[in-house]
Amino acid sequence: MKDLKHLERLQKKKKVVKSDKIRAVTYTRISSNGQSNFSIELQEETITEYCLKYDIEVVGQFGGKAESAKTDNRKEFNKLLDFIRQKSKTKSPINALIVSQLDRFSRSDDNIYLYNKVKKMGVKIYKAINGQPPCDIEDDLGDKIELLLANQDNQKRRKNCIGGMIKKLQKGELIGKPPMGYDYYGPLVRDKNFYSHEQKVLINEDGKKLRKAWQWKLQGHNDTVIMNRLKSMGVKMYKQKLSKMWRNTFYCGVRFSSLLEEPVVGLWEPMVSIKEFAKVNGFLKTDRSHYESTIMEDYRPLQGFIYCPECGRKFTGYRSTKTGTHYYKCSLRGCSGGNINAERTQNSTQEGMHDLFRSLLESYSLNIELKPIFKDLLEKTFKELDKETTEQRKWLKTQKTVLENDIEGVTTQFFRGKIKESIYDKMISKMETDMEEIDSKLEKLNFKSSNLLKKIDTCVEITSNLPRIWDLANYEDKQIIQKTCFYNEIKYFKKNRQLRTSKVNTVLSEIRRLKEVKQGKNEKDSSENSDESLLVESAGLEPASKKGIKVLSTCLVHD
Repeated sequence: MKDLKHLERLQKKKKVVKSDKIRAVTYTRISSNGQSNFSIELQEETITEYCLKYDIEVVGQFGGKAESAKTDNRKEFNKLLDFIRQKSKTKSPINALIVSQLDRFSRSDDNIYLYNKVKKMGVKIYKAINGQPPCDIEDDLGDKIELLLANQDNQKRRKNCIGGMIKKLQKGELIGKPPMGYDYYGPLVRDKNFYSHEQKVLINEDGKKLRKAWQWKLQGHNDTVIMNRLKSMGVKMYKQKLSKMWRNTFYCGVRFSSLLEEPVVGLWEPMVSIKEFAKVNGFLKTDRSHYESTIMEDYRPLQGFIYCPECGRKFTGYRSTKTGTHYYKCSLRGCSGGNINAERTQNSTQEGMHDLFRSLLESYSLNIELKPIFKDLLEKTFKELDKETTEQRKWLKTQKTVLENDIEGVTTQFFRGKIKESIYDKMISKMETDMEEIDSKLEKLNFKSSNLLKKIDTCVEITSNLPRIWDLANYEDKQIIQKTCFYNEIKYFKKNRQLRTSKVNTVLSEIRRLKEVKQGKNEKDSSENSDESLLVESAGLEPASKKGIKVLSTCLVHD
């Protein structure tokens, strides 16, 4: 065997590429953020050692992020290819790609195609994990077999993964990100604030506002009004996104998936019921008489608000192409309910629909003489309400004191070893829940009494200028005023050219009665003390005024 040494010079040696000729880029990746096997740090360490060992010049580093290799449409990988193309046009092209091992390069169905594509660009692929030196003679067959095995492993993983996904879906768990309005809590999250041992999908602050949006939709408000309201609450929403939300069954607690034959009920809290979701999407036959017109027309704010007494249908509207005049008419073709111009015109001396509505508002508005009387009535009513809330507040504070003493007593018993920890935890949990409920009720009572008293002057001003406020309001605010005052129950009588309503805001109803009492009193008694006697006689209005406080406060929100 010693004689064979004389023949060593005849053996062909692998030609090692000189280090000064190798200009390389590196690529690292992991499949997901939760992956710990063969982490980015370990890959970078392996590649760095390899490059230092063989004096390879690293021109660029790519990857370092979670990019699944089941597809070749990877952002970082595509950046790498673009970089190689750019350098190929220079005097110092890239001639090597260093990966820790080939499955980091690609595990997709087209990984061999991608391998050949990179080689055609004049770039050789080297595996740092095996520690073999870069050489001209490449093991293409071995590399391709390794890539095929990586793809096969990927298929097995995918099959197992799909099986796990199906089981999760069947349990009602979420796979992927939740839609707007929800936060995801689980073991595999980037933000530690959202860590949870088990999966939880909870409604966040934006979600509480979106829940209101669903209710507005059910009440018949159109998307433009809803978007404006959400914007005022700090939630940015555009039309397409809102439309998509209405069609997303996630919000009613149901999930569809191509992996399942039937929909499943999710474990998260829904924003609306399935029946409400169906109503919004028109799946159920519902009475849509309370829905407002979907056509927002600034020149016809009463469209869809006025009813025809002949057929019960809503009045719609149109614009004359010849004169540009806007009209209202009954939506039923052939109905004798007739039509009426929106505003008084030069050619028409009769009042238009808007003039009639202003007159109706004026009949329920305060005049100067009644302002102090009505203010006194409001103050008296609010003080009566405050007396009731004071009693409730007193009772709740007593209950809170008792509860605090109970908590202190139970805690003392626990520290003395007279109560087991499990029993103590249950008792404290129940007591803390009761305490939170009492605090919540107290907060509401405090707000109710103080806020209403502050709003008295505003209420007086609003009810004194209803026609003018309606005139100056935009379309959305006009709708709010109309519905707050008359609950969408106004009929137009063609014969008398008159508007009538059977449902009026309780506060406005009392103003009307107060005006009637005042008028009758003036006719019977013109004495100096007529206002004082009116205030005494109007004491009977207080119970009705109490009922109207809720509606009144709603109206004042939009002052």
